[in-house]
Amino acid sequence: MISQTITESAGITVLKPIDNNISLTGSSQTIGATVVAASQGPVGKPVTVTADNWQSIFGKPLPMSAGTKAEGLRHLKDALTECAACQVVRVVGTGAQFPSLAFPVKPEAPAAKDYKVTIQSTPIVESDTIKILLSSSALDFTVSATEADGWTVDINSQLYNLHHFQHGATPVLWIAKDDSLNLEAMTSGTKLVIHGKVQQTPPDVLTASHPYGTDMAVAQDYWLVVWPVDGHPSDHRRVEITALDDVDQRFTLAFYEDHYGQSRLVESYQVGIDTDDIDDQGLSAYAPTVLEERSSRFRCQVAYNARWADVMPLSGAFTGGNNGESPTTQQWIEAWSRLKSDDVAFDLLFAAGQYDTAVLAHAIEIAEGRLTQLKLDVPPYLTESAALKWLEDANLESYQAQAIHYPYKANDEWYGGKSLWGASGALVAAKARCYATPTGHGAVSGAHYTAAGESRGLINRRGIEPLHSTGFVLPDERVEARMNPVDKGKFINDCLNLWPKNNYLRFEHVVAVLNAISHEFIQAASVAKFEPDGLTLSLLTTLANDICQRRVDAGAFVNPRNPERDGENPFRIDIKQLEIDLWQVEVSFAPTGVARRIALQPKLMR
Repeated sequence: MISQTITESAGITVLKPIDNNISLTGSSQTIGATVVAASQGPVGKPVTVTADNWQSIFGKPLPMSAGTKAEGLRHLKDALTECAACQVVRVVGTGAQFPSLAFPVKPEAPAAKDYKVTIQSTPIVESDTIKILLSSSALDFTVSATEADGWTVDINSQLYNLHHFQHGATPVLWIAKDDSLNLEAMTSGTKLVIHGKVQQTPPDVLTASHPYGTDMAVAQDYWLVVWPVDGHPSDHRRVEITALDDVDQRFTLAFYEDHYGQSRLVESYQVGIDTDDIDDQGLSAYAPTVLEERSSRFRCQVAYNARWADVMPLSGAFTGGNNGESPTTQQWIEAWSRLKSDDVAFDLLFAAGQYDTAVLAHAIEIAEGRLTQLKLDVPPYLTESAALKWLEDANLESYQAQAIHYPYKANDEWYGGKSLWGASGALVAAKARCYATPTGHGAVSGAHYTAAGESRGLINRRGIEPLHSTGFVLPDERVEARMNPVDKGKFINDCLNLWPKNNYLRFEHVVAVLNAISHEFIQAASVAKFEPDGLTLSLLTTLANDICQRRVDAGAFVNPRNPERDGENPFRIDIKQLEIDLWQVEVSFAPTGVARRIALQPKLMR
């Protein structure tokens, strides 16, 4: 070993390197987050989707006949035109359940028994068989011709092969025609013995349904339970267990979808029930592990005491899955709460057609707690004057929230015709364009660009038509209400937050810069955490200067507009130790402005 510490011993020491280079990086890839109602998809947890896979996970948007719930996935599609991904939580209402199938243990092979019976009348020859009517007996089973192999009938100590047996008020058995049999000697009261084993009827596959969030377990007398995890009601899906291999102790677990008389194989796997089962490629062949690693649709659980002798070919169809009633306010709030955790990474929230003001207020709390912006809709079916009244009654106030009103219909690519939905997803897409806009510094995103106007505020829709011809308001009324309009349904035409004070926090881009600085500082300052005073001061000074100077280079910070009060520098940093373990970093900066208002002053010359 090479010594890395200096000791009293003679020798050469290589000291550990000192690295004072701290690299801070930014990203222009935007991740949105929202809560939606959908026809399928995982329930109650954030799922990361992209423009390529969102519809395969959550299905196509609900039809507009479903009400405002139909908006959610349309907003998601809008947002993903520019966002790299979105975190999506699916909400369901009361009564929503997922189905399951439990496969029963194979019945034990029964032991052979002798069943003593009495002839009721002389036997009758029927074609190639002899029909023997029996006196009433307690035999309650039937042996078909295909099950009769190995069954015999003892008549006067002579064995004859049973052809088939039918129980009933007058039981009847048939044996193969045999000329050696003296039928006249077989009179009423003659004793016969039926020798064989009654095959037990295999129990049916158990169908059940469960509320979302239920922990699955294998019931007694069953060895396997299978269920969907993709949130699909699965009313056209079935499961088959076939191709049992007694040597490798594996079987084929196949999933099918049946529509209009046609069956389509969805997934199929060769699996076993031993936790240590490994296939030829060195991968686990244990059924639960295989589905966990390879299937996005299904999961299964094998009973801890399952034996290979328990497995038999069977099939069953899922029943009982459903999407429940319309979600309540509380259920929406609980779904939004899944986005509270810092473990769920995203840059922007959007309401996606949510108009319940209690839910919106909760979403704003999450945005404020996560230091991120929330884009929300004012109901698009309202006229401008009614929209202002709705916004006033909603009493939503936060510089992290931005409201947009989009009273326009557009082509519905899923159902044809025209449909109406808001523009909070489109507003997120516009901000994503801002983040992706190149700046003067490669590690600084374009948070300081405004999500409005013709270059970044485009609404990507076709066949746009205005919904109303009356109820318009003056531009200053919209500004006072902080309601952002859309110009001709094509371009976002303002950039105001739901902040009533006439300070810089009313501008969307200023808050975006604040959030970006805060998140970057949280990430960077962790290197100074738990260090002694001298090193802490040095690190915090370097980090804060780095973060701010990069934004000067990127054009996010500018020279102060009041140099007499604020000086000439675009930013100022003041670091104080308030307590033995508490440091405060105060950053003052002048954010870039935005050409929101442009005036032309004509001046006539002589």
